[in-house]
Amino acid sequence: MLHSLVGDVGVRLLHSSDAEAQAAAYRRNREHLAPWEPVRPEEFFTVAGQRREIGSRLAQYDSGLSVPWVLVDGEGRFLETSL
Repeated sequence: MLHSLVGDVGVRLLHSSDAEAQAAAYRRNREHLAPWEPVRPEEFFTVAGQRREIGSRLAQYDSGLSVPWVLVDGEGRFLETSL
């Protein structure tokens, strides 16, 4: 389900298929986010690492603990990492 925010940008739930796009977003923004993010192992920035992260976030969602939103374009394609 896509929820429109403004213009062509919206939010939707994180999908397990977002691992590649999310890994790329973390690598792209790594330096910028460094002051606010914890020190992370190199594997975190890989597709395999993001598959594990997404699995954990979706398990939390299934348990009612959190809602893992991502920014998407008007077609629902991943733009940026979880909110």
